Amino acid sequence: MDKVRSSFRPTLLSLEDAAFPRALEAFFEESGKMGLSVIGETSLLSELLFGLICSVRCPGSIVLQTYDHFQHLKMNRQTFIGGFHSPMERECLRIILSGRSPVIICPARSIDRMRIRTDWRPFVVTGRLSIVSGFSGKQRRSSVRLAEERNRIVAILADEVLIPYAAPGGKTERLAREILEWKKTVRTFPTSENESLLRRGALHVT
Repeated sequence: MDKVRSSFRPTLLSLEDAAFPRALEAFFEESGKMGLSVIGETSLLSELLFGLICSVRCPGSIVLQTYDHFQHLKMNRQTFIGGFHSPMERECLRIILSGRSPVIICPARSIDRMRIRTDWRPFVVTGRLSIVSGFSGKQRRSSVRLAEERNRIVAILADEVLIPYAAPGGKTERLAREILEWKKTVRTFPTSENESLLRRGALHVT
């Protein structure tokens, strides 16, 4: 029982730890962050990571395409990372957990005293799910500002980012442009709603 309980206690990875993801080093040094809190397997952070970021409001046609896409992906052995906060992201998380893929969840708040959802606990214990946060113990409640920072952390950690939909002029679109400027692969669905992302260099979902 003690071993199971310890699975739900955060481990703090400082910038000096070998397991700390080097991709975050510059961002953390700039922002003065002390480290990364992890509940679950820290080794998931060293895998090839596929990020998911989506605007809160998503057109129905894209919801259906995203749903079908993740139904196809869920049995693959690829590791996903995201905040899984928007309705579309939450649905994707449900689909991922019904398959075989590992997943890293990044809340927009501290996880120092976080109560792990009952349905997540078996996945944490078996090493399929890790919860990662770059926020200190004082930041116990999520906010718009913390959500923006969290999405930036997801984007930095991800090797490739899927953005099913970015509302024109919104925060997700601005982040998508920035990710593309980093020369990182961004994928989206080839629809008229995503024309702006496609023009800027986003690739089609495959």
